[in-house]
Amino acid sequence: MNGMNSIDLLYAEEIHRLAKEHKNEIFYNSGPSHAAIILKEIVRSARNQINIICQDMCSQISNSEEYCREVRSFLSGDHGRTIRVILLNYRDDFKQKPIYKLFCSFASQVNIKKFPPLSEVIYDNSPVNITVADGIIFRIETNITDKIAFGNFNDPNKASGITGAFNEIFTLPDAESVELSCR
Repeated sequence: MNGMNSIDLLYAEEIHRLAKEHKNEIFYNSGPSHAAIILKEIVRSARNQINIICQDMCSQISNSEEYCREVRSFLSGDHGRTIRVILLNYRDDFKQKPIYKLFCSFASQVNIKKFPPLSEVIYDNSPVNITVADGIIFRIETNITDKIAFGNFNDPNKASGITGAFNEIFTLPDAESVELSCR
């Protein structure tokens, strides 16, 4: 875990333990370094499907070498695995980012939709980013700017509700598919 301070190393160990033991226990993250740790662990723990609601997927976290490596490993592990992404504030430079180029390599397993600019998904009266996997794992980022979030590696009740909401949003008529073609 390159460049992590001792606090982040301890945090990463605890998050890995929660994921490995499939603990139904809420975790919290309080900043970009913790967000990166959790998002990598969610991808590492997922077995079938990952659904993401985010602003634009142009962040340093989404495009880090470590995160992209976990996403590649997830998608290459089984051709039935899928990732669906909702981009709430699509940016044209997304197609220049490493995560987009990676998604192009697995275009049959990745489905991305974008919404009109300034769209939001609201949770407890705040705009959020969400990652949910396999109907049991979730992370809800309640402060997008500061990357403050909570989640759980084994809460089927909450995660399946989030997955249901994701499915409803994903099929809204405002959603426009983002073509995955790297040339």
